Amino acid sequence: MSFKKETKILEEHLLNDLKWSTLQRGDHIDDGSFSHVYVYTNNEKPDVAYACKIIKSKKNTKNKIMQEIQSLQNIATHPEFGQFAVVFYGYVKYSEITDDTTKSFFALLFELASGTLETLLEKRKSGLSYDETRDLIITIGEGMYNLQKLNIAHRDMKPSNILYYRVQDNKIKFKLTDFGEVKLDVDSDAGGTLKGTPKYLSPEENFDYLSGLDKTYADFFKSDVYSMGLTIIYAILMKGPFDKEKNKEKKKNCQRTEELKYDPRLNDNGPFDQKINELIAEIVEKFKDEKTVNELKKLLKKSLEYNPENRINWKRFKRYAQRLNGEEINVNLASNIDLKEECMICVEKAKEIEKFKKIIDNKDKFIKILIERNSKLIDLLERERIKKESAEKTLNDFLEQVGKKQNQENKEIPEKMIKNSLLELKDIKINKEKNENVERKEEKEESEKQIELDLHANHEENVINKILKVKKCFFINYFKNL
Repeated sequence: MSFKKETKILEEHLLNDLKWSTLQRGDHIDDGSFSHVYVYTNNEKPDVAYACKIIKSKKNTKNKIMQEIQSLQNIATHPEFGQFAVVFYGYVKYSEITDDTTKSFFALLFELASGTLETLLEKRKSGLSYDETRDLIITIGEGMYNLQKLNIAHRDMKPSNILYYRVQDNKIKFKLTDFGEVKLDVDSDAGGTLKGTPKYLSPEENFDYLSGLDKTYADFFKSDVYSMGLTIIYAILMKGPFDKEKNKEKKKNCQRTEELKYDPRLNDNGPFDQKINELIAEIVEKFKDEKTVNELKKLLKKSLEYNPENRINWKRFKRYAQRLNGEEINVNLASNIDLKEECMICVEKAKEIEKFKKIIDNKDKFIKILIERNSKLIDLLERERIKKESAEKTLNDFLEQVGKKQNQENKEIPEKMIKNSLLELKDIKINKEKNENVERKEEKEESEKQIELDLHANHEENVINKILKVKKCFFINYFKNL
């Protein structure tokens, strides 16, 4: 059964005079959690191709899509964004109408890359070279530092979110991509929802997740630094500290449950530090002939500090990355940089301590006010308690008096009822005797009347018999005289 499909453009926001009508879909490149990526070619410029990310618009994904578009537009304001992030050419919103359904989609248009860092490693079946690793660290470090200046945190740093491009002499260039999980206008005090890939989460975010929290108050920039450190290890060795412990049920973060025992904000050492140090040692061994390998070691150790307070930020990450660029290192300059950075950190910590003291002073004042208010409240409650007890006593006395009166009345009522009942029974008895006397009298009178009647009847019968007897004698005498 076939359906007629009609495509309708709802919104078109493309740059560089591009038109959606001139673009044509080509091969399928990749799939994301909520998207599909295709190659799109330009009919007017056949030699130019783009990567187009097609996302189905739903209620639960629309806000996320618009957030990604907003972050891409913000990044595009940076003068050198094309050097560290994928170039964004705008977006189109369209609908596909069939005989029975209408579906809406967003199409995000980007420059076409050769692939992701993850696909590159899978093709090679080996890690990056030292030069490629250095370019990766410098480029992405610069990009993430620029994002921090725009107050944007990536929040999903991993090999599949880093693109690579083939340039001259078959060299490789790296860029950031996938800004679907970004945090705009970062404010650590406000916190944020837990996001990211479990295998690349920072310890503090993983701890918050394992603790069952819906939000995390982690420093998102330092969390991205930790994720970048894990990404570098994987890019070189094609393995990480959490790879071997696989979860058969595929539950998130099951392989890192040991971190729940050690809150990163309170502990400098974590349960996987030994494994991480072993991997860093393996990297140093692999690149032992490189002059700046110790700088790489320092960068990785500083990036993967378990406690975020001890972890470097993107500004310091960028400085460590710059040290990988030269063959010779000015030790004095490096020491001065380190000393200056340490001084700046001390100044920042001193400011934080002063701020903390003010908070404590304010808390002390607040506690004092609370104590005063509580004492007043306690006095008020005591007075109310006394009033309540007095009221309860008055009520109990009243109820007791009412109870006694009720008992007295209850006692008098049965006596009256018994007396009345006896009187009623007496009246009934008297009436009954009267009725019986009347009945006896009536029966006697009737008996006497009956006797009189019987006597009268007997008299009449005797008279008749006498008459008959006289008549009989008369007739006998008469016939005899004849």
